[in-house]
Amino acid sequence: MGWINGGSRVGLAAVLMLGLAFTGCGDDDTPPDGDAGGVDALRVDTGGGGEDAGDSDDGGGGEDTGGGEDAGGGEDAGMMVECGAEEADCDGVCVDFRSDVAHCGGCDIACGSEQVCAFGSCSDACPRGTTDCDGVCTLLASDDENCGRCGNACAADSVCRDSACACVGDAVECSDACVVLDEDPMNCGRCGNACDAGEVCDGGDCAAMCADGDTDCGGSCVDTSGDPDHCGGCDVVCADGARCLDGACTCPRGGVDCRGVCTNTNTNPLHCGGCGMACGAGEVCTGGTCTLDCGDGGISCGDMCVDPRTDPAHCGGCDMACADGESCRLGECIADCGGRLTDCDGSCVDTNTDENNCGDCGVVCADLETCTRGECRAGDIFCRPPLTSCGDTCVDTRNDPENCGDCGTVCGRREFCRDSMCVGIGIGGA
Repeated sequence: MGWINGGSRVGLAAVLMLGLAFTGCGDDDTPPDGDAGGVDALRVDTGGGGEDAGDSDDGGGGEDTGGGEDAGGGEDAGMMVECGAEEADCDGVCVDFRSDVAHCGGCDIACGSEQVCAFGSCSDACPRGTTDCDGVCTLLASDDENCGRCGNACAADSVCRDSACACVGDAVECSDACVVLDEDPMNCGRCGNACDAGEVCDGGDCAAMCADGDTDCGGSCVDTSGDPDHCGGCDVVCADGARCLDGACTCPRGGVDCRGVCTNTNTNPLHCGGCGMACGAGEVCTGGTCTLDCGDGGISCGDMCVDPRTDPAHCGGCDMACADGESCRLGECIADCGGRLTDCDGSCVDTNTDENNCGDCGVVCADLETCTRGECRAGDIFCRPPLTSCGDTCVDTRNDPENCGDCGTVCGRREFCRDSMCVGIGIGGA
C-alpha cells in the first residue's frame, strides 16, 4: 500500500460535517453550494458550525423542523455512506476486505467458523509474524488499533510505531496528548506552559499577537501556506498523506484523495482506477485495472491466467500467438526441432555430434576431442559400424591382428585374429 494509511479518522470528521450540512438546509433537500459536508478536494473543514448552522428562511421553526419525510431518516439517508480509504461499501456497510471474516477479499465472501481472514484470504491460522486479534490477523508493531497487544488502540493524534503509540510530525507528548510546542497556547514552548488570556503562542513564545505572515487559529500562530492542519485557513485539514503547498493540499505524485486519505489508485485494490472502485476476490490492481492474481510469472489475459514464457497462444504477452510449427520458449517463438535434433537455448542441434552440446545441451568437448555418438573422445573419428575407431583409423576388431577384440590388442607372430580372438596358426583348422 506504500504511503496509504488509515483514513477512518478523517472519514469520520467528513461524516459529522455531512450531518451538520443537512441540518442547516431548512426546507431545501439539497446540500449547500460546494462539496457536501465541507469536503473540498483534499481539504476537510473541521471548523464546525458556520453561517447556515441552525439558521434557515423559516427562522429555525417551519413545518419541516423535527418532522417531514427526510428528518432523521428517509430514502436519502442511506446513500451518504463514508468509508475509510482502506474500506469498501458492501450494501451500505463499511468493511475491510483484508480482515473481515464475513467479507474476506470481497463482499459476502464469508470464512468458516474456525477460520480467520488473513489479508484478504480465509485461513485456518494467521501467517507467521502476525497475531490473531478477535479473528483479525494483524501486525502488532504497526496496527493503530492493536498497538503492541490486542485491543490497545492509539489516540487519534498518534500512530503505532515499533509496538508503541507515538506522536507524529513535530508533535510531542504532554499529559497523554500530542501537541506542537511552537503553536499550542496551553503548552507553549514546553509542556504545561499556558499563555495568559488573550495571548497567542508564536514560535514557542507567548505574545500579544502573531508575527506577520502567521494566522491566529485559536491562539496558535500558524503558517496557513504550509500547515497541513490549517492549509489555506484555520482548521482546514489536508487528507492523510497529503502536503500543504502554497495553501493548497496536494497528494504525492500519483496519489488521489479517497475519503480523506491520499491513495494510489494504480495499485490499491479497494480504489482501483478511481475512489471506491474495489477489485473482486482473487484480483489485484495493476495500472488502475483489476486483473486476476496469477502469481509469479503469470499474467491475466481476459478471464484466464497464462504463462507468457511457455504459452504458444500468449508467447511474451497476451494474444501473441506462435505460428504453426513453432513453440514458445522463454517468451519467444522458435521453430520446433523435430525428433532427431534437440533445442539448446533456442538452437536446434544434434547432440550426437555437436562438440558444444555433446550428449546434452551445454556439454562442451575439450580441445582435440570430437563428439562421437554423444560422447567426447580424444582423437577419435566417427566410424560406421561394425568398424571401430582406434585413434585416427577405422578398424574391424573382429579380424584385425593389430587391434584384435579391442584397440591395441596385437596378436603374436604365429597368430591371426578371428572372431575378435588371437588364434595360433594351425589351430582350429586354419
